[in-house]
Amino acid sequence: MVFIEGKPYWTDGIGQIPYAVNTFRKYWRETKQVDLAIRKTGETGMTWGDGKAFTGPDKGPQDVYDNFIILRGSLWASENFKLTIKKETIYDKGIPHGLEIANAIYTPSSLQKLKSSIVQSDLDKYGVWK
Repeated sequence: MVFIEGKPYWTDGIGQIPYAVNTFRKYWRETKQVDLAIRKTGETGMTWGDGKAFTGPDKGPQDVYDNFIILRGSLWASENFKLTIKKETIYDKGIPHGLEIANAIYTPSSLQKLKSSIVQSDLDKYGVWK
């Protein structure tokens, strides 16, 4: 266990936060949709969270503690990163092709989503393990 601001947390659960942030950013860049990126982050966490995705998830939806921490990390990332889309033109044999490059840039806003419990509306919307 570890203490964060005087509250105990399971150490391996806290390890889900960097996973959630990085995975959320990946899916946000790909989909350009916050809600979909949060849901896909949770789904990926259930599939791969135990490291046994090739043989089947060990706990998946039943690993509720990790799922809540992943959701908290995703919600925090959705408020603390900004999606930027840059349009570029590349040339292939002289023919121009339009290209969009999406990036999720850290723009600190609030720690509230990491400090607070999941509210029912977020659980209803993103609780893919239910």
